[in-house]
Amino acid sequence: RTVVVHVESWKRQYPRFLYKGRPFVEGTQPEIGMPADVRQRLTWYNPISWINAGRRARRSERILLNIPTPFHAIPYSLIVLASPRKSRKVGVVHNVLPHERSPLDVILMKWLLTKLDFSIVHGEAEKRTAEGIGVPSSKLVVRRLPSPWYPSEKRKTNPPNNLPPRALFFGAIRDYKGLELLIEA
Repeated sequence: RTVVVHVESWKRQYPRFLYKGRPFVEGTQPEIGMPADVRQRLTWYNPISWINAGRRARRSERILLNIPTPFHAIPYSLIVLASPRKSRKVGVVHNVLPHERSPLDVILMKWLLTKLDFSIVHGEAEKRTAEGIGVPSSKLVVRRLPSPWYPSEKRKTNPPNNLPPRALFFGAIRDYKGLELLIEA
C-alpha cells in the first residue's frame, strides 16, 4: 500500500530573538532525508499561513502534528479548525507542559489536545500530566521515541479500504522527531 505524505513546514517558526540556533542540521538536510512534497510556508506571525495549511489538508485522511511547545497550540488549533472534519488528527507531543510553565500553557495545551483524535506522548509521566490538565485518557497513547536502546515496535495494521492513505505532517524532519511513529499511527 502506497502512502502519500505531504509535509507543511515552517519558513519562520519563531521570532529570531527566541531562537538563536541554526535552522537546519549540518549540510542543511534532515538526517532522514527530505520527502518529495515539502512546503515551507508556515510563519509564526501570519495566521493566514496556518489556515491555508489546514485548507491544503482537505484531501488528507490523517493530519499529524509535531507539537514541541504550547505556543504551537495556537497555529495548530487554526490548522485543525480549517482542516476537514473527517481527517483523523494526531499529535506527537514533546512535552505536554514546559518545565517553566504559565497558566496560558495549560489552557493552550488542553484546548489543542482535546481537539485531536489522539496524541502520542513519550512516557507515562507525560500521559499523567496531560490527564492532569483535563485531556481524557482515551485520547492519549504512550510511545517511546526512536532510540538505539529500545527495539522498534512492529505492529500489523489493517487498512480500512484499498485507497492509499494521505497524511499531512507538520514539523521539522529530524531522526529523533518520530515521523515514522506518526506514519505508523
